[in-house]
Amino acid sequence: MVEANGYSLWIVPEGEVYEKMSEIISKFSKRLSTPVFSPHVTLVGEVEGTEEEVISKTEKLASMIKPFEIKLSGVDKLDHFFRCIFVHAEKTPELMKANEYAKEIFGMSFEYMPHLSLVYRNLSDEQKEEIISEIGKIDKSFLVNSIHVVLTNGQTEDWKKVRKVFIK
Repeated sequence: MVEANGYSLWIVPEGEVYEKMSEIISKFSKRLSTPVFSPHVTLVGEVEGTEEEVISKTEKLASMIKPFEIKLSGVDKLDHFFRCIFVHAEKTPELMKANEYAKEIFGMSFEYMPHLSLVYRNLSDEQKEEIISEIGKIDKSFLVNSIHVVLTNGQTEDWKKVRKVFIK
């Protein structure tokens, strides 16, 4: 099993989009014996620091941005445990700016590929293609009005939401 480290800042959909994505994650988790997790688009991950520091910096980030929309479309796959099967999140100016601010605040540098994962696992390309065709087309949008601070140390089942910070 692959483990994660540090804190992550998640954008979690609400309402119908949350329900639909949870349903897909749960369905394939049961079938493939893969981890179950909350649907989310990671803004930044592997953030180091104390819980208080991470929350404080997340509050600063939330004060720098306005609520915005995330558009999900296009199911895809990679040879990466946490991005085995996922939905692309459109690289809107608002989402990319939120990521840039987060990288500045947390002193990080990486190329951002916004997405919402559906399956965590290492699978063959054939298995991935079968699952993608079964999932079908996803074309959904949701409003972002908060950032979740999640302690993502260890295995997926050990992850814990620490704080929900509202964007004003």
